[in-house]
Amino acid sequence: MRIDIPDLLADLRFALRRWTTRRTFAITAILTLALGIGAATSIFSVVNGVLLRPLPWEAPDRLVAVWVARPHWRTQAALAAHWDRGVLSWPMFEGLQEKRRSLETVGTYAESQLILAGAQNEVVASLKVSASFLPMLGTHASLGRLFTVEEDTVASDAVLVTHETWVRRFGARTDILGTRVLLNSSPRVIVGVLPPRFRFGSLLPEFLIPWGNDRDKGPGNHNMRGVARLHPEVTAEQAEADIAPTIQAGSTEVKLPHVVALDRDQRGEFRRPLWMLMAAAVGLLLIACANVAGLLLGEARARRHEIAVRTAIGGTRKRLVRQLMVEALTLSSVAGLLGLALAWYSTPLLLALSPLGLPPVETVGVDPGVLGFAVLLTMASSLLFGLGPSLTLASGTPGAALVEGGRDSAQRSQRAHGAIVAIQVALSTVLLVTASLLGETVVRLARVDIGFDPANLLVATVRSTTLLASEDLRAIRASETMARLSSLPGVVSVAGTSLPPFSGAYGTNAIKIEGTSRDRDPDAVRQIVTDDYFELMRIPILKGQSLGAAGDSAEPVAVVSATFERQLMDGDALGKRFAWNKTWHTVVGVVPDAKQRAYTDPAAPMFYVRNRSIGNFLIRTAVPPESLMPAVRGAILSQDPGAVVSRLTTMDALLATSIADQRYRALLSGLFGLSALLLCAIGIYGIVARSVTDRSRELGVRSALGATPRNIRILVLHQSARLVGVGLLVGIPTALATSRAIGAMLYDVSPTAPHTFVVVIAILAAAAGLGTFAPVHRAGRVDPAVALKQR
Repeated sequence: MRIDIPDLLADLRFALRRWTTRRTFAITAILTLALGIGAATSIFSVVNGVLLRPLPWEAPDRLVAVWVARPHWRTQAALAAHWDRGVLSWPMFEGLQEKRRSLETVGTYAESQLILAGAQNEVVASLKVSASFLPMLGTHASLGRLFTVEEDTVASDAVLVTHETWVRRFGARTDILGTRVLLNSSPRVIVGVLPPRFRFGSLLPEFLIPWGNDRDKGPGNHNMRGVARLHPEVTAEQAEADIAPTIQAGSTEVKLPHVVALDRDQRGEFRRPLWMLMAAAVGLLLIACANVAGLLLGEARARRHEIAVRTAIGGTRKRLVRQLMVEALTLSSVAGLLGLALAWYSTPLLLALSPLGLPPVETVGVDPGVLGFAVLLTMASSLLFGLGPSLTLASGTPGAALVEGGRDSAQRSQRAHGAIVAIQVALSTVLLVTASLLGETVVRLARVDIGFDPANLLVATVRSTTLLASEDLRAIRASETMARLSSLPGVVSVAGTSLPPFSGAYGTNAIKIEGTSRDRDPDAVRQIVTDDYFELMRIPILKGQSLGAAGDSAEPVAVVSATFERQLMDGDALGKRFAWNKTWHTVVGVVPDAKQRAYTDPAAPMFYVRNRSIGNFLIRTAVPPESLMPAVRGAILSQDPGAVVSRLTTMDALLATSIADQRYRALLSGLFGLSALLLCAIGIYGIVARSVTDRSRELGVRSALGATPRNIRILVLHQSARLVGVGLLVGIPTALATSRAIGAMLYDVSPTAPHTFVVVIAILAAAAGLGTFAPVHRAGRVDPAVALKQR
């Protein structure tokens, strides 16, 4: 199709002149569209960087994660969430290397934290990797070498550093090879530097060490995460069948391989939340487009004589539609530029506020792909809000417009206005229901009984470079540190634990119950604590006594949770014994269930045993705990100058972090929902106000024939209520389908909870009432004499 450039430029000049003279209208439309385009572009930049880009490895489509699945874990509350995410042992890794047919290469890695010695010791992130791991990814050393196969099995002092660590800690020295660093009190030699931006999933290490120094490589030590490269044309299902005998070898319990694409393994947990936010942003953009379409339709009455005259003197419908679409494209282009600027500044903020471990955030930004998306969004939005009004304006006949006043065109415009209101209400319903469900989830989570008192509680995790010869010496050091902390002004009490609650993990162990016969030993959550743990945490003793009250019994003792007693000891635990770590423990007390890892943890059997040699301190304070952080850190370091306080935070902060994902989703959904509600109310106001103006002659006739102002107001209100009702009839079923789709993100909230929909309907009704109040009030004040004079 031939494009007439001069005519197109003339249309553009005309559009610019028109919007210059209609500044208020143009600014309103541009800002409305910019909000929608900016929100959609910002969210898309995250989706593009996190989900759509291929993994930065060689042939990433053939990379898979290799896990061990234990089907029997699915029936145990403590393990059900991780039944198909078991890690490998060293014999499994060796077997996969030797017997694989479907796997081209196999590698392993494990995340760890090491203490880097220096002027001030600090904890650094590291990866322990097999020699095959980096070559399998296609990663080569930018300086020096990678690990050798021998370093998988023979003790080695080699260490690799990432590019960023090389620059930040070593000044990008080219003579870094051979430099010694002290990690966990062991001297290591830097043998290589990795390329820039090395990151594996959400792991961002500084140092990489080989497996050769790992002391325990027995079949019972499962601490390796597996990654493999499939042979061409081999599927994950075929690989699972091939390696199943190797995974099962030498084990009495049922173990199955679980092979999943690496992309899905690393990004799967982010897909649903990010696509949900993307859909919400697009919904907001559609509401913005509908709003602007309503504004443009409102121009129809003012412009129908202009269009009629242009048609009468020879303007074709095609020419008129093109002119009107150029006007719409002019608005959307300016809005697109503003929206892109909004996305440019809001995307870093979006990432900074995000609690998600998004992999990799370095690739998120406004790049050429995002620019292309913004351009397409701008073009699409101009079509969405411009085409309908353009066709409506250009569809009337000159005679109708010039002689009859364009009543047919006005009726078509009113029908289009009605459709726009229905669309806005329907989309707003979906966004508000989603925001309401996610917001209620956060409220429900915050009300969950966690089983202990988190107020005024500090959590300190201590790592030490000082190697003590025995367990007794370590216990003495821990006791001295606790005594020093207890002497600080403002400290009420101090206790220790192996894993602080809500620190992101918990330990589980298989135990044997004395006097019972089971096909398989049950698993329970393990918590190693000091004697006064329950008193400090304010966990009541339901039966028996606490660990501290048991005294220094020669026989190991334990306290168990109510679920442990009910499920594993038939409701009567006191005096009974169970074996853990090949040692029999006598139950001396029962306590209520307490959350250990997250608010959403199901009630699982848990047992508490004591050990005075621990590295996590819990400090109850009489003053705001944040004010004691410097003193606590100083007290710990004064007892052990070689120590590193790797974590010092409040329990309230840990609790907030555990539901940060849900808060983030609720916050963004709420912002989209409120924006949609505001745009919807503004749109209803504009459309009802225009309708009252268009119908002023009709309303004047009704008034002249005896209709009271109250009758006229009810008439207009009924019309707007009908349009809102149509929107709700469409929006509620759509919202029901959407709420079911996000069901996995909800906690203790039904996706079809009636009260949610009742509240949303009430909010929309109130917004519609506010939007129609002024136009309805004005309709009742129409002067029949003035209205009847209008054409």
